[in-house]
Amino acid sequence: MPTAEPARASHRSHDPLLSTLILGEGPLAGLVRSYPGLAGLEVEPAWLDSWFCAQIPLALAAGEAGMLAGALDEDALAALRQPSARNVSALQLVSLEAQHFRGFRASGAPVDLRGKLVVIEGANSTGKTSLAEAIEWLFTGALQRRLMRQQGNPRELESCIQNQLRPDGADTWVTATFVGAKDEQLTLKRSLIADYGTASTSSAQSKLELNGKELSPAEERAALDAHFGGVPPILMQHTLREFINSTPAERRQYFERLLSLDEVTGLIERAVVGDPRLGDFAAPDGGTALAKWARVRELYHKESHQKGSAEAGLKLAEAELPTGRGLRVTEAMMSIARCKHADAIGGATELDAALRAMEKVQEVIREGKLPILARLRPKRSFDAAAATAMSSPPIIDGTGRWLKAREAALTAAKASASVSAAEREVSGAVEALTVAGVINAAAESQTCPVCLAEGSLSQGRLAALRGIGPLNRALSDARHCEATRRTELKQQADSAVALLADLAPIAPADADWEKATAAATPDLKGALAAARAEITQVSGLLLPLRQSLTTLSTQLAAEVPEHQSAEVARLRDDVASRTGGLSGLIARFDRAVKALDAAVGAEVSHGAPYVARDAWLGVARAVADVVVSLDWEWAKRIIQAHLGQLRDVLIEVRRQVLESRRTAFSTSMSSIWNALRGDRYSSFAELFIPPPRGKGFPVEIQVKAKLDDGTRVVEVDALRVFSESQVNALGIAAFVTRSRLLGHSVLVFDDPVQSMDEDHFRSFAGQLLPQLLDQGLQVVVLTHNDTFGRDISFAHSDRADYVTLSIRHSRRTGTQVEEGNRRVQERLAKAEHLGEEGKLQEAWKTVRLAIERLYVLALAKYSKAGFDPKSCESQAAEAMWEAGAGAMVTAKVAGSAVRLKDILDCTVAGAHDKSPRGFTDLIAATAYVKSLLGPLRIGG
Repeated sequence: MPTAEPARASHRSHDPLLSTLILGEGPLAGLVRSYPGLAGLEVEPAWLDSWFCAQIPLALAAGEAGMLAGALDEDALAALRQPSARNVSALQLVSLEAQHFRGFRASGAPVDLRGKLVVIEGANSTGKTSLAEAIEWLFTGALQRRLMRQQGNPRELESCIQNQLRPDGADTWVTATFVGAKDEQLTLKRSLIADYGTASTSSAQSKLELNGKELSPAEERAALDAHFGGVPPILMQHTLREFINSTPAERRQYFERLLSLDEVTGLIERAVVGDPRLGDFAAPDGGTALAKWARVRELYHKESHQKGSAEAGLKLAEAELPTGRGLRVTEAMMSIARCKHADAIGGATELDAALRAMEKVQEVIREGKLPILARLRPKRSFDAAAATAMSSPPIIDGTGRWLKAREAALTAAKASASVSAAEREVSGAVEALTVAGVINAAAESQTCPVCLAEGSLSQGRLAALRGIGPLNRALSDARHCEATRRTELKQQADSAVALLADLAPIAPADADWEKATAAATPDLKGALAAARAEITQVSGLLLPLRQSLTTLSTQLAAEVPEHQSAEVARLRDDVASRTGGLSGLIARFDRAVKALDAAVGAEVSHGAPYVARDAWLGVARAVADVVVSLDWEWAKRIIQAHLGQLRDVLIEVRRQVLESRRTAFSTSMSSIWNALRGDRYSSFAELFIPPPRGKGFPVEIQVKAKLDDGTRVVEVDALRVFSESQVNALGIAAFVTRSRLLGHSVLVFDDPVQSMDEDHFRSFAGQLLPQLLDQGLQVVVLTHNDTFGRDISFAHSDRADYVTLSIRHSRRTGTQVEEGNRRVQERLAKAEHLGEEGKLQEAWKTVRLAIERLYVLALAKYSKAGFDPKSCESQAAEAMWEAGAGAMVTAKVAGSAVRLKDILDCTVAGAHDKSPRGFTDLIAATAYVKSLLGPLRIGG
């Protein structure tokens, strides 16, 4: 069993063209996927910014390889270039029912519309327009006639949907039933909620039900789109000229659902990032580094055009590909330093050394302006190492280790308290003398070498003294460990005090601040006052920490008495509690000093050398950030150019699809035009779409006519030369073209032959209708023109699925649609119906009309070419029999002449005071006439 082809992804807008474009690979497909569609722009207004930013890392990764547009799915695009019918339901109309809608009153039986060709005839004011508008309103919920301003004052069209005699509390609705190719049934019902008001902007409100389920507005649009391509399959009398009389832009809207270009046009219009917008895509640091680089470029641009100059390195640094940019930026900065600031950097050959030298020069200049800066400036930055050193864990851990060692020493001291100090001294001396060999550890008894008492060192005495040795060693080790841990903890406290002094020097005395303020310029005094307030406050907040650390160091300077262990633990806890917010205080101190430093720098920046060095330092301190920013700028320009390429691809795809659509529309309209018109001087030439231009590349459709006087052919705008009849023919051509390409299976024409002469009645009936019916379409034609109705009947009498209906209007019942009488069988059926009602005289007259129609059709079918059925329109059956119909009928059905003569004699009963023949004779007559249709090969 073959594997089913996997379903293709659909763009979230469900647009077929965008859904095709996302099938490819690379940035084009990604760009199309990022685009939310016109309906999603309100939800994702920054979709292009998101896409653009996401492309920058890709451009940096691609580097010299560049970025490719990605392959398009050519097969899918080729299919799009050949427009075919949309995939909508193959539905045909089988019935229509209306209640209290315009001319309709209370609903009777539904109008039976089963048939491939349905012609509904009615004189003016019988309700034909009501029937057409019932179909229009069912699909749209609106009446185009009410929406067209030229149709009258809105106040005069108030409440124009409901029947004006509708009883109170009665509902207005229209329902239609459709049947699909597999006999599935679909019923639409629209009910009126609120009719039109008097304001020109008022709209009618209604609800639509599908198979009994009420639809939301979104569900309604989806259902009508799925089953009818979103466009009603009806050409109204008052919209017949809409296509050609519209503006070129409005004609484009007429074919909107077939063009399917709105979404891709919206993408093309919005997929633009011009130079002014590049600034919106700032580097990761927000553009700070790039601003520093721009300042250097501004200060050193004068010589940038000179080949080999130091400043030329700036262009080289930013213009090349990202590879090696860090080295180029560093070399550019060193070139500037060597050429412009050699005295400042001395003999430095590396950027770090040059940076430190340049900073020192600048600091000296600022400190000369405000000497107190030297005392305020931190000696080191609050980096990760400093943060670790100043955090509470080292102090806590060190204090813990010391307290543990101290506890061990105290325990050892308590354990040795039972032995006198003299005994411990003697034990240690005996152990040393034994190691030295002075005392014999094996002798039973010997003279003590210290006291010289003979026999005083017995084995017992030696054993007792040796037992004291381990106790001595444990006590010594514990005391040594405690002293070591205490020294380490003191060093930690001292280091913290020194580091804190380096990070946030102690605020100067008031006298020093006053002296600095007195020496400051007026512009500096404000900055100095702000710095003083902040630094003094921070110093005050840091003072308890300084004191705790200093006290801790003092406590640990000598052996700590046992009772002071708790004090050391308290100091530890105090330090731990105060280091939690230390980073914020250091940052405040640093900001205050830097602000003051900057203010001093502004005072001394009047000199160009200082300004140039300061700008150079800004880049030299942030080379890595500058490199990232320059890479970012390079990538932005690459993406900008690449977006332009992707946009060109989209424009070309759109052009190809648009041209294919135009060709299809134009070719189809030409086919229909040629079926309707045989004009030789002026005729429809083509639909023309000039190259789109302007914002969004709007599409405009122009209608061109061809003028041919036999010597010269010119193409002009059709509106200049077309007659009203030609305009109508072109409206029909546009409607049929759109409907066929949308996939409609039923077409409804409301009086389509306005302003046409009788020749064009016949071309519509005999040329266009067969073309549509042969394509499997159901065609419903509403007309008030009896001649046009007869032309259709003559042209399609052989069609078994041809139905005629008639419309009449009654004062009491309103608009009514009944069976017609254009065909032989319809007339015979009507005769039988009249007979059943006892109206025998009218019934026999209807039989005569059926026989006359039979003779006309026989003459039309079997006469020589060129026979005009209209030549018989005033002839009686007997005259047509003598004119040739009799020979044609008797040639097919022998003996029919006598029977037909007898039936015709019956049809004149009632004249000359003769009574009509009875119902039995009537039924026998209709049965015989029906039997002739088969042998004569006449369908109807």
